[in-house]
Amino acid sequence: MRGLKVLDVCCYSGGFSLAAAKLGGAHDVLGIDTAAKAIALAKANAELNGVNNARFEQGDAFKTVQAFNVEGRKFGAVVLDPPKFAANRQALPDALRAYERLNVGAINLLEPGGILVTCSCTGGVSREDFTYVLAEAAARTKRPLQILEARGAAPDHPISASCLETEYLKCFICRVG
Repeated sequence: MRGLKVLDVCCYSGGFSLAAAKLGGAHDVLGIDTAAKAIALAKANAELNGVNNARFEQGDAFKTVQAFNVEGRKFGAVVLDPPKFAANRQALPDALRAYERLNVGAINLLEPGGILVTCSCTGGVSREDFTYVLAEAAARTKRPLQILEARGAAPDHPISASCLETEYLKCFICRVG
């Protein structure tokens, strides 16, 4: 993230934003979240950590990404860490469409060679499903996307072989051409 302008969508308490700003060396970070309490918490966390190159604004993820695209704004990196999109199996098709829509919007915001960090915490969405969402988003935007790393939960969060939904945390770090 060194020297990049970063957009953190669904920033909640600012974890990704602050890591990009303080540890990653990002030039400028904008965190967006729908919840006023989350934005207040992110601002407080930035102050506690002495981070002054990150700012936080309240806004809907989908509407903000769409508005930034209409405005022609560009970022060197975009982080997507939305809340769970499906509470049950019946909601999975809608969740997959929402992930695709959000990722398409984020890809369109990226400068060539930009970094996309995209996450899913929806238990019913498998790693394979999420990879397919990224492939579809890349196809829809007509931009090449490389998955540089695929991450998940830390070792202290084991996956149960009898309940594969326990592998619900997925994080893909991608480069977009």
